[in-house]
Amino acid sequence: MQKLIALLLLVSLSFTAQAQTTRDQDARPPRAERAERGDRPSPEERVERQTTRLAQKLELSEEQTAQLLAINKRYAAERTAAREEQQNRNRQLAQEQKQRQDVEIQSILTAEQKADYAKLKEEMKAKKEARQGERKERGNRGGRRGGGNR
Repeated sequence: MQKLIALLLLVSLSFTAQAQTTRDQDARPPRAERAERGDRPSPEERVERQTTRLAQKLELSEEQTAQLLAINKRYAAERTAAREEQQNRNRQLAQEQKQRQDVEIQSILTAEQKADYAKLKEEMKAKKEARQGERKERGNRGGRRGGGNR
């Protein structure tokens, strides 16, 4: 009997937790959907919102709020620069790794296979460029599919 009561309690708690999670998720659309609709705030808007929120909670004066805004803008710019630098570094590392991989692959191929491999690489490159062209034509009308950050 005690096991049955414990089991019912466990089941009811899990339903309650699930209902809360679902309600929270329903309140705000997924990030990808918000981005497609253009709901994603710009970095400047995020800084303004962060500053306003903190200024209200701490009851800052106008002078303090202005100083806080300057601080937030400076650090947001630093984060953006660091993120771009990291992306460039990652891109360079990926290119170097791809070149090393290509050298190793070619080292195991016959002359005929190397020629076929070169053709395949050209075809893949053309497909990639075509996809990039399609993205440029779409412009900023929807961002990336599947969401996620970059």
